Amino acid sequence: SSSNLIRHQIRSGLPQISQVNLLPDADMLLANVSPWSVDGTTLNATDIAASLFGISLFPYLLLLFFLARPIVNTPKMANFGFQFLLAFVFATIPAGIYAKVQYQDILANIDWLHGTAESLLTITNLLIVYGFRKSRPQPEVPDDKQLSTQVMRDMSIPIILATIVISSSLSSIFPHNEPLNALSIPTWMVHVSSLQEWLIAMKLVWEHSMTSNNSRWKGMTWGMLPSHTSGVCACTYHLFYNSPSISWIVAVQAFLTVFGNSTMAYAAYRIFQFENNKRNNASVEEINSASSSDTDANINADETGLIPLNETDGELATKILVTSVLASIVVKYGELFSDIPFDPVW
Repeated sequence: SSSNLIRHQIRSGLPQISQVNLLPDADMLLANVSPWSVDGTTLNATDIAASLFGISLFPYLLLLFFLARPIVNTPKMANFGFQFLLAFVFATIPAGIYAKVQYQDILANIDWLHGTAESLLTITNLLIVYGFRKSRPQPEVPDDKQLSTQVMRDMSIPIILATIVISSSLSSIFPHNEPLNALSIPTWMVHVSSLQEWLIAMKLVWEHSMTSNNSRWKGMTWGMLPSHTSGVCACTYHLFYNSPSISWIVAVQAFLTVFGNSTMAYAAYRIFQFENNKRNNASVEEINSASSSDTDANINADETGLIPLNETDGELATKILVTSVLASIVVKYGELFSDIPFDPVW
């Protein structure tokens, strides 16, 4: 819409078209705001994304149904993590409505609302990651390594804060000024950490196929891949300061969300089906055929089938924190050296 284009031009420092008679007064704007509209006050083609996000809920509920079956033996915390995603979904609805009504803008452009809502996704992923890790034995760490890990953890916060302060104080050297709707460091951290955590979760789910003697969990890893790509689409959209000229990428993100939820639901069904066959005393040949599709099913597993983790929970948390901060700083300030994010017709 014209009002959305003007807002993007103002934020990006681009030449502005005349605003006369283009922006309605506040009462008219509030009257015409559609909380479900992606990028305007009236429904248009880009609202396909909103519809797809709504549709994605149905296969996700099917995923939750199968994961929650007792015979599937999904780690309890991980199962709760998948369920907790509903908190993120239902939090973004009122947040999006509030952004439209209060700020006459999309949620992605209101940083404090955007970051708060997205933090629920990070919590979801962490619950899934640590849920699968909890079902595995922690590695034995020598005392000297424990000390070095503790020192690194203690020093990471001051180093991170100093890096943020130094980076933000060098704004005078950047060729471009940040638009007003640029994501803050904390909001970028939420996005980057979510991508990291989902990849870690995919790896843990793959390994869970070995510890559970059900190779169909590997299908869940493949089913999770479109959801990760969906997150990459979201970050790409933010990389271009949520420009209306690339709002089509939100529709791609929404489609991948539907597709990813569907593939995960199907994978969960196959896991349930296999376990149900075992419970119903299916033929030994059938079970062995399904579980031996991967010859490495028990590689590196101990007698109980549990594969020790490579790092402690604290080490993993520190790595996620440090890499999220550093990557966020590089993205936030690094793109100011490029003209591409500021091209409104890209």
